[in-house]
Amino acid sequence: MSWSEEQLDFFAEKKYLILDDFLSNEEVHALRQLADEGMAAGQFKEAEVGKGIEKKVVKTERGDWICWLDENSSHPAVQTYWKKVAEIHQTINRYFYLGLNDMEAHLAVYQAGGFYKRHSDRHQISSTRRVSLVLYLNETWQEKDGGQLRIYLEQDDIEVLPLAGRMVVFLSEIEHEVLPTTVNRYSITGWAHHRELM
Repeated sequence: MSWSEEQLDFFAEKKYLILDDFLSNEEVHALRQLADEGMAAGQFKEAEVGKGIEKKVVKTERGDWICWLDENSSHPAVQTYWKKVAEIHQTINRYFYLGLNDMEAHLAVYQAGGFYKRHSDRHQISSTRRVSLVLYLNETWQEKDGGQLRIYLEQDDIEVLPLAGRMVVFLSEIEHEVLPTTVNRYSITGWAHHRELM
């Protein structure tokens, strides 16, 4: 999926982009089921904040449960996700020269009442994260359900509804937060890295 000239210009100026219908309804449903099955099987763990030995669960900062996504998974919808994310990498590298060469992602479930306070995805020390990607798996989502992504921009702040199949791409240095949700909120959160090759 290539970006239009308008999308490229928007990303260049605003440092974020919203891509609706990134995956089909069937693919979104399959990933949502995968998350439900993983939660039921105890594969998710409470998300932590910090890096390295400083990592710990801080319930006053964030309240999601995560399960890392395997790049070598045989699950068809997971394979499609990785394939389409690779296309985003190629587009960004071609037009913005960020040198993206690695990716990681996890399924995330915010249970009712869950949130993630304002933060940046780039760690202050030795972060390789360049681009953040959030794909929403929330079928039948309504505005009253909460859980919006608030992105803090230089000129203005925006709030993005977590609608099924919507992908949000933004530079990892941009501060953002997940507003409290009143129902379970599902997503895949990923990061494109530039790692120095040995």
